[in-house]
Amino acid sequence: MATPVESSVYYQGIYWNSYAHVVRHLNERAYSSSEGSWYEFVRDEHGGPYERGLSLNCGTGWVERDLLIAGAVSRLVALDYLEDLLDTARAASQGLPIDFERADVNEADFPPGPFDLVVNHAAGHHITYIDRVFRRLREMITPTGSLVTWDYTGPHRNQYTPRMWSAAAEVNERLPAEYRSTMDYPHLATMLQEDSTEAIHSELIGEVMSRYFRLRHHRRLGGPIAYLLLTHNQRLYEAPEEERDGLVRMVVDADVAHVEQFPEDNLFTFAISAPRPESELDPDLLEAWTMQEELREAAAVDTGGRYYLQTSIAIEREMNETAGNTNDTSGDGTAGIPPDTATLTPYDVACLGPRFATAALIRSVAVRFPATLPVLRRIRRLLGGATAEAEPEPEPASSG
Repeated sequence: MATPVESSVYYQGIYWNSYAHVVRHLNERAYSSSEGSWYEFVRDEHGGPYERGLSLNCGTGWVERDLLIAGAVSRLVALDYLEDLLDTARAASQGLPIDFERADVNEADFPPGPFDLVVNHAAGHHITYIDRVFRRLREMITPTGSLVTWDYTGPHRNQYTPRMWSAAAEVNERLPAEYRSTMDYPHLATMLQEDSTEAIHSELIGEVMSRYFRLRHHRRLGGPIAYLLLTHNQRLYEAPEEERDGLVRMVVDADVAHVEQFPEDNLFTFAISAPRPESELDPDLLEAWTMQEELREAAAVDTGGRYYLQTSIAIEREMNETAGNTNDTSGDGTAGIPPDTATLTPYDVACLGPRFATAALIRSVAVRFPATLPVLRRIRRLLGGATAEAEPEPEPASSG
């Protein structure tokens, strides 16, 4: 799997939060007020500024600057893997108490703690060894400190479920033809080539965080319709304001209604969490989670980075490509959606070969029945290449 070595795959184009109405809407979803910012909410929820913070995958440093300007934290250490992004961040942050350091978050080789604040802003969905990293973060945060998360927590590698895609396509048809999204379903093979870390384990963020942190504040930000239709929709963004704003509100309202009916379709999450005390961590379960992660990543090497069965939409797209029919002629983004929308989802257990299936079974048993660990260790050794000693080199978790 290839990892980007520069930042050209990030920070390009129009996103849903490029619209002023969406920004106000996200604020309302995050902390029940369209005024202010989440930085100020983090400060006020803590009762004042945090003393020392750590920020993951800082990119150009705009989040870190805003946190300091809002008085949410007194000083920060900010990490990223890409030197060109770090150079940009340093140049834009002169005079501010931020230390920018090059680091691979996947290695969980963090600067010396402790920290009373860790910020995961769109970083967690790029992390491969997600259990390893969140476990280490818990160890580095002071008992009264916080992990703040604003991240994409939707389907792995943006492989949206048929229900999400069909709902978005229906709302897309309600837009004037000239402002409709092209609704290009994310192509897995292309994603693996251009940025194999993108949303690599996004669907696991909530589960893994809960192992090591207790939620103090948690909000679903939505996105299954609004994110899909507003992101990269240049024509709508450039529409006359009086026309554009009403259409954006219609899309956002449909998004809210969908998430209320299907909360499991939520794509983005805002949360503030406290580290769990050591007494709440079961050593056998910790070992099982480590084994689960090692087997998952070792098996993925054999499958070119694929973790799950494809959605029915992705399968249909690949069939169309094989047949030489890659054009969506419907004009509404619905081409390629099979009539049966209750088939595969990104959460299906992958069956990509005997070794993958065996590893998946061991991962499941290890977590549910920690007492079986001695037997499972022997099976893991017999698999060959899936042991901790043969663990593949982790890829850097890049910004996004």
